Amino acid sequence: MKLSLNWLSSLVDLSGIPLEDITSALIRSGTEVNSALPTCAGVIAARITSLEWAGSKDHPLAVCTVDDGSGTARNLVSGAPNLREGVLVPFAPPGTFLPIIDLLIEPRPFGRGKWISEGMLCSARELGLSGDHEGILLLEKGSPGQPLHELLEQDTILDVEITTNRPDCLSHWGIARELAALFERPLHSLHWETENGPLPVPAGKTLPCTVTVEDTDGCRRFMALAMDNVAVGPAPQWMQQRLLSVGVRPIDAIVDISNYVAHELGEPLHMFDYDVVAKDGRTPGNAELIIRRAHDGEALLCLDGVERHCTPDDIVVSTPAAALSLAGIMGGEHSGISASTTRIIIEAASWNPRRIRRTSRLHGIRTDASALFEKDLSDDLPPPAIERAAVLVASLTGGTLALSGAVDIHPGAQAPSPPVTVTASAISGILGYPVAGDSVSSIMKRLGADVAADGEHFTITAPVFRNDLVLPEDIAEEIGRCIGYDALPATLPGQRRDAPRPDQYLIDGDARIRDIALGAGFTEARTTSFVSDEDLATALPACAHPDGSGSPRAVTITNPLTDIGSRLRTSLLSTLLRSLVLNVNRGVVSPRLFELGHVYWEGSRTSLPAGTMPDGIDETRTPLPLEPRTFAMAAAVPERDAEGAAELLHLMRRTVERIVDEKGKCRLDWVQPDSPNELFHPGRTVWAYAAGVPAGYAGELSKSVRDMLDCKDRIVVLECTLDAVITASDIAVAYPSPPRFPGIAEDLALAVPESSTGLDLLQEITAHAGVLLESARIIDMYRGSGLPEGHRGYTVRMVYRSPERTLTNEEVSTVRTAVLSHLETALHAVQRS
Repeated sequence: MKLSLNWLSSLVDLSGIPLEDITSALIRSGTEVNSALPTCAGVIAARITSLEWAGSKDHPLAVCTVDDGSGTARNLVSGAPNLREGVLVPFAPPGTFLPIIDLLIEPRPFGRGKWISEGMLCSARELGLSGDHEGILLLEKGSPGQPLHELLEQDTILDVEITTNRPDCLSHWGIARELAALFERPLHSLHWETENGPLPVPAGKTLPCTVTVEDTDGCRRFMALAMDNVAVGPAPQWMQQRLLSVGVRPIDAIVDISNYVAHELGEPLHMFDYDVVAKDGRTPGNAELIIRRAHDGEALLCLDGVERHCTPDDIVVSTPAAALSLAGIMGGEHSGISASTTRIIIEAASWNPRRIRRTSRLHGIRTDASALFEKDLSDDLPPPAIERAAVLVASLTGGTLALSGAVDIHPGAQAPSPPVTVTASAISGILGYPVAGDSVSSIMKRLGADVAADGEHFTITAPVFRNDLVLPEDIAEEIGRCIGYDALPATLPGQRRDAPRPDQYLIDGDARIRDIALGAGFTEARTTSFVSDEDLATALPACAHPDGSGSPRAVTITNPLTDIGSRLRTSLLSTLLRSLVLNVNRGVVSPRLFELGHVYWEGSRTSLPAGTMPDGIDETRTPLPLEPRTFAMAAAVPERDAEGAAELLHLMRRTVERIVDEKGKCRLDWVQPDSPNELFHPGRTVWAYAAGVPAGYAGELSKSVRDMLDCKDRIVVLECTLDAVITASDIAVAYPSPPRFPGIAEDLALAVPESSTGLDLLQEITAHAGVLLESARIIDMYRGSGLPEGHRGYTVRMVYRSPERTLTNEEVSTVRTAVLSHLETALHAVQRS
């Protein structure tokens, strides 16, 4: 949100406070300030010394040379029609940033590179001085090179971010309240004054206007005021300057007044042409407004020229004949202000924020008004807003004003925030910093709250615009941010907990799974559950369906935030692979990621979920999707590192096996598929089964899949449904003692028939090696010359160890001989030399 410092200064006394102190105070109190830029910073005066017209007849260009006081002539190109030799103009050299139009000035080619403009000549609108954009601003005084802020009044534009719980700060008046509390400065009373003094309030009577609120759920308050004798024309320069400073283009006085009040007080307004509304009334000469739900399919031509077809969930302001506006979002073109308008109706309302948000998203339209109404504005804003607008209309357009004639329908008043009782000691305990009772009272009063003291207790009633102050912690937060969190001392927490006994030391199961994956060298990723149709099209099969058939359907989001998040993921790898490839393409070498989360399978649930009510109603409704807890890993290595990919595949399998071993429910059986899968590299895929039930898969992705993902590195993945193998929510931590005796490692080179897999080989070795074999893993696989026909080569690393003694070579030799003999009998495998 953009703020004008000059505008703020008209609402609160900021005299003598440096800009740096203002921005620092806002940041410390919770309002992030992204930038604070003077409107004319870097802009200087320059004189045109020569000028030649070029370009086409329809698009003439002024090719000129200017003197900017540097001693070096600058070549510039402009399309402004009012340039001539000898005039003094505002000049923005390269590197200048113009905050009004959010533009960084750089050299720019014109005429297909024939001319280069070394900067930019500025109009009044580009400097935030008025809405005039017909030509370059001509300066009446000054000399080349003189800073423009010495010649013209300069403003400073603050770009701030407001947290979602503070809709009261979404205006200049709201930020002015904050600054008044932070600096203990007085607010300027809203007496409806400009720099020229109080606005006159002419006497008169309002035009007849009736309002009926049928949709009391959507409309909490509606005010309307009709005014006569309005003259539509341009707004005064001071108003245009303020609107330009916050990024709003001036249009005419009536529209500009509605925008001005919205940015000053935070209450969006709408202006109707009274005669258009009265023409459709049931009583001649009476403007009748009805706030209702839209009819299904009802057409409304909006101010942006787009015809929208409404739904019954939309709120419209209408006459008895037709809809006039999409409430809280955009007006209709039929009833908008035109040059011939002489009578108007000013609307100020309070709308249901959820209804406004749904309508905005449904129709794909987001306006300044909808952005404000979505934040649940106070229903006390319409009265001052409509009064402010009425006085401005009377002063600037000559309209006839009579505030007593305003219609005010208030069917759904917001409940006030309940009083909160606190003590200074309680506030001190929350903040960890001593706070005196006088400070509690004075700070909350400065923030607009009512404070009643009763000894050590303070009963605080929040102002109407602060419905977020409902707990003692909320009061402590307000006091802490006004003191300044940087003033609070850095201390350790004051409370201590007894250390648990060893037999009590249980950790959350998910935390233990993360520890194991982190210990294996993987980094945790947390990706979104929302995916697009494209993500689903490129996703791997769900881990419970290793053959790719019967894969679960994705859940469709009825009202997605964006098209790229219209479905719920059926596999963690849909989004995990996107993150992996992003890291690879950003230069991260061999990234390793894992994720633990839920996937969503439509139509796969076979029983009612936990928490189902016993009344049987849930059984009659559409079943919820199955949400299995899933663990996935993805890693990349350079394309040339085939051995590294094999190591990764083995590491991933061992990681999952360790997780399953610690849970103790069942073991995983790894089986190579009978037929190759086009998604994976041939011979580098295994499926996991738990008690005969598919539980996951692991493998290296094929080159076609990597090309689809736009990744040149080899990618190895694993996905496992933990619900198939794990049920306990807690794991008792087990720490094995370090081995007391050294182990003996040796590599066994074997030639194995193609009909047997590496998994078969490892299973036979571990089943018949005896207790002295600690581990066996495949570290290499070979196909090629030097092997018997129909065989492939494996290198198995064997580690032998005894918990009771140091093994001898003879003991290891005995085990090895027994293993080789068994492998020759069971698999027809032979040792390679």
